[in-house]
Amino acid sequence: MYCKKCKMKIDSKTVVCPQCGVLLCSKQELMRKNLMPYPEIQKAYETVICTFKENDFDARAKAMYDNLAVMVDYIYSRCQSPKCEILFSRIEMLYHAKVISLDTYENYLTIINYYNNNEYSTSDEEREVCRILVHELQIFLTDYAKKNYTLVSIGKNRIKDFLFYRMWGTICLLIGICAIYCNLGINDGYNFGPDVIVGIIFAAMGVGLIAGGKKIAYFILKLRFDIFK
Repeated sequence: MYCKKCKMKIDSKTVVCPQCGVLLCSKQELMRKNLMPYPEIQKAYETVICTFKENDFDARAKAMYDNLAVMVDYIYSRCQSPKCEILFSRIEMLYHAKVISLDTYENYLTIINYYNNNEYSTSDEEREVCRILVHELQIFLTDYAKKNYTLVSIGKNRIKDFLFYRMWGTICLLIGICAIYCNLGINDGYNFGPDVIVGIIFAAMGVGLIAGGKKIAYFILKLRFDIFK
């Protein structure tokens, strides 16, 4: 198989040409055809194709993020779901309701994380994210778009989610208070060591989870990606 733009020989499973960086034409046309019943998703995918013809990393990252957003919106809107403006929260609720799989959930978060940190990413990472997006579009077409979600009630998970995040927030807060008290309130000389810093971090996380719930959980998740990527 050869890229029509740079004529480089590439593997048949490749989505983006490693030489010139464009989406492979054969896969573009097939995906365009398959997405015709879903015009908003098709339009977002067309934008992704257009941005890969230009040397603009930010535009490509935004296009892939938007393509993910409209795909998630389609799945989410077919469920009995509450109004929610945060993409991460919609994905989280779909996953907890077992509408999407764990692999899809992690792939969606990878695309979001790439959009948030694309200025530090490489071309290889960009191509990998594009491959993930196309893979998830294929799964959407063969699986998620064909299912009937009218009996799926995501709203029931709101109370569970509220209690879940507040429970962990309370646990983190108690751990933080205990760590601070044991080191500043009991030890002679008020030892301000690493344990106190850890206690302060846990206490801050606890207060954040109790007050902010999912928003703070998402922020902590982003920190995890940034630290361990």
